[in-house]
Amino acid sequence: MKTKIDVYLFGDSIIENSAYVKDNHDVSNLIHSKLKTPSRLSNFDIEVCHHATDGALTADIRDQVRRAKLHGLRRGATSIAVFTGGGNDALGSLDYLKHRQKNFDISTPEFLDDWRYWTNVYNELLEELIYDFHYTMPCSIYNEIPTFDVIRRPPRSTLFPYTTLFRLYNDYIIQKAIKLELTYCDIRTVMESPTDYASVSPIEPSETGGDWIAELIVQHIDILLTNKIRSSRPYQSKKNVLTFSSHHDIINSSVSNP
Repeated sequence: MKTKIDVYLFGDSIIENSAYVKDNHDVSNLIHSKLKTPSRLSNFDIEVCHHATDGALTADIRDQVRRAKLHGLRRGATSIAVFTGGGNDALGSLDYLKHRQKNFDISTPEFLDDWRYWTNVYNELLEELIYDFHYTMPCSIYNEIPTFDVIRRPPRSTLFPYTTLFRLYNDYIIQKAIKLELTYCDIRTVMESPTDYASVSPIEPSETGGDWIAELIVQHIDILLTNKIRSSRPYQSKKNVLTFSSHHDIINSSVSNP
């Protein structure tokens, strides 16, 4: 009898990018199709439960988790919660700085208040996920977005560009995952090219970028289930993505960019 595995997808448009790509090419559907491939994870009975929403803030993800629990978790299944959070919160801070019409200063009381609020919400989200699910897998946000700076960068921000703001959020996300010994996906390493972002929106994954993200998440799920541990894992470069043999032995293979 196969082991039941339920993969819950929570978060924002990094996972729910269906409005920006062709039908069935969004990240959640790609994750589903990759997990259902007969040659992968064939020893498991896997169901994918999609709860991510475009534009979600970290506080909204807590609502997604609660709705998933209200629907009920499958009895006897091992649950894995994968989530992306923090990107829209960072964008909100960026918009605030843009309206201030001055250089970004992280010592301002307004930003510090926002930062404390976000870290508190993020911590509460992690605590809830860890308590209610067998495994929790946070994902990072982007570090840099090609063409984005000409659209959204605050005026006179050369001393503190938007990339530094994103790194601030990413540092917190990754440090929390390492401290809590969680498997995490560092999507910064696969979103490297302008073609990884949708042509209709510079901050959403394209079909190509979405495929990289889905592949990275599925590989980490494979690692998690194969080793049955909750541990931090180093990120995988697009140029040296992990693949797996039929016996789930981890091997390195060179993967070229399509």
